[in-house]
Amino acid sequence: LYHSAVLAAMCRPTEFLQLVPHLTPQVQSVLQDRGISSPTPIQRAALPRVLNGESVVLHAETGSGKSLAFLLPAILRLGEGEKMLVVAPTRELAVQLANEAAGLVTDPSEVQIIAIGATPLPQALLDARVICCTAPEMVALIDLSAETEGVLTEVLSRLRVVVLDELDSLLPIETVYGPRAAERKRS
Repeated sequence: LYHSAVLAAMCRPTEFLQLVPHLTPQVQSVLQDRGISSPTPIQRAALPRVLNGESVVLHAETGSGKSLAFLLPAILRLGEGEKMLVVAPTRELAVQLANEAAGLVTDPSEVQIIAIGATPLPQALLDARVICCTAPEMVALIDLSAETEGVLTEVLSRLRVVVLDELDSLLPIETVYGPRAAERKRS
């Protein structure tokens, strides 16, 4: 049997610390609580690139750790007052991403979900570091922007990172682009 201190040392996210040396103790604890001690291949590929400010397109199977691969470094890149917008194709995924992000920030109230019928108060959007929503919910917020007295303009002006999760699901299926688009649309 292992002593608890030995188990804790075995589960420390040491490989994450090599890729992301400035992980906060809170994030280290979150990774340790989840039993994550080393990055998955998609995380190993994405973490340094996102930390360096590169735009990335990530493609991997469900359960491969993609969410952590983009959320963790993107949140770490946010400066004082800067925001990240995460657009997902479904509300369920937006909520899942918001929950994941809430474990990576100092205060969970720094993560807000825009949901039709339950949109956060304007001050909550201003205070948020991470805003998660679906495309229709973002459009609804834009339509309400006259009522929010410039809050949306202020929030958008502070965006540093925009994530389009499951981009293929966000695009309309029937849209066809390219030189043969008209021909394809007729058939």
